Amino acid sequence: MTRPLDVKTIKSAKRVLQVFEFFDSSRREATVMEIAREYGYPQSSTSELLSCLVELGFLHRDRYRRTYRPTAKVAVLGAWTSPALFRRGGVLAMMDELASDLDCSVVLAGCVGLNVEHLEYVHGGTELSEDEQPGAITTTTVGRLLLSVNDRFVIRKRVHHINSEVAEDRRVRVEDLFVEVDQMRKHGFAISPGVSQGQGGIVATLLPRDGAHDELAIALVVGEGDLRGAAFFMNALRDAIASHVHPDRRGSVERHSRHVPPPPAMVPAMAQAS
Repeated sequence: MTRPLDVKTIKSAKRVLQVFEFFDSSRREATVMEIAREYGYPQSSTSELLSCLVELGFLHRDRYRRTYRPTAKVAVLGAWTSPALFRRGGVLAMMDELASDLDCSVVLAGCVGLNVEHLEYVHGGTELSEDEQPGAITTTTVGRLLLSVNDRFVIRKRVHHINSEVAEDRRVRVEDLFVEVDQMRKHGFAISPGVSQGQGGIVATLLPRDGAHDELAIALVVGEGDLRGAAFFMNALRDAIASHVHPDRRGSVERHSRHVPPPPAMVPAMAQAS
């Protein structure tokens, strides 16, 4: 007989992970009160939690400034899960470089169940639109890209599941989604309509898999008024992946990445399901 999960244990585990996510998002030292206010925790229990993480070696405490920051132990904690990308590869460095060079925010995304989650977000001066915030995989450009790796049977099944749970205006027509997915597979990219017309949006592609990690996507957040065009951002992603993820293939990838024509505008399949 399965033992029921203890609510207090679940809450404690959730708070530990949220502390790490806070530091990953803010990228700075923080006080007990800052973290407590962010999540609405009591100050006393937050202080106890941080002290425990200090004792375990996951956080460093500056006694004079009364601030906390993650240690190197946190930095290498999960690197073994995707060694080609994180331990031996340079995905995070690539994201920093793209954000700096292109003046665009960069997102590393993956799937958690039927939702797309942003695993890393590097701010580069642009902001995600409300439609591209983490949520159901059918409702965002990056989510549909991650969904595209599945066959039609699986896609149809997941769309029907999600359509039964989301608001009517967020539902997707399966046949329209198949057309969009076919374009993504053909060109290797997911692109928001209007990117080349200066309307802003997303240009995303899947990261190469080494068999050790789930599907991951890297996305550029293009700002409104940016007229560099989809092809420019496609080439930037190709070159960055060739340099940081597969440096041994850089020559061949670069030869094929110059002057890549943008794919036809991808019209999201968002509509009332028939």
